[in-house]
Amino acid sequence: MSSKEKGSIHIPLLVAIFALLFVASVIPIKRSYSDGKSDVAGVYLAKGEASNSTEMKDDDFNIVTSGFQTALVNKRVGALSSFPLSINPKTRELSVTTPSGVKIVTVLPQKAVDNMLAAHVMTDVEGVKVNNDLASVPNLVNLEIENGVLGYKIKGTKTHKLFGLIPIKTGVETFVSAENGQVVTSTDSILGRILNRIAP
Repeated sequence: MSSKEKGSIHIPLLVAIFALLFVASVIPIKRSYSDGKSDVAGVYLAKGEASNSTEMKDDDFNIVTSGFQTALVNKRVGALSSFPLSINPKTRELSVTTPSGVKIVTVLPQKAVDNMLAAHVMTDVEGVKVNNDLASVPNLVNLEIENGVLGYKIKGTKTHKLFGLIPIKTGVETFVSAENGQVVTSTDSILGRILNRIAP
């Protein structure tokens, strides 16, 4: 077999490998971890005051409205909500009225994002893009309801170091309970799952 024939065999093999890697990087795999409702000790309690200002104290939050969008803003993270938000003036509890009933927020969005970064579930957060005053919030996530659980949908990327040198980014999406801080589900690609094992 000539070197020319050998080279022509390697090209389809390389194309097939790259095609497999591409397919593995775009097919999402969803994993469920918990129901997001059970009690967890040491959750972060939400305390604050509603206002239209973006100025916040360390552990406080604001409910900010811009146009037709409302967000729960805590430090550098905002959670866009399509549900009504309210604060009990006596208990200072933040509640959200959802189709599944009234839910109490005990984990603020900044804490949920910090936990994802600290646990190396993701390296960077990809904030939701908006075209109003809320665009000034560095990271925007969505406050949603899934299977009766109120939580934050956080999208981001994780950087893996293949052989300790080559950086490869894969997409990650998590749903973190706003009721107790647990990761309810996470979605990543086949490639991301493989890299989590060989290049975490």
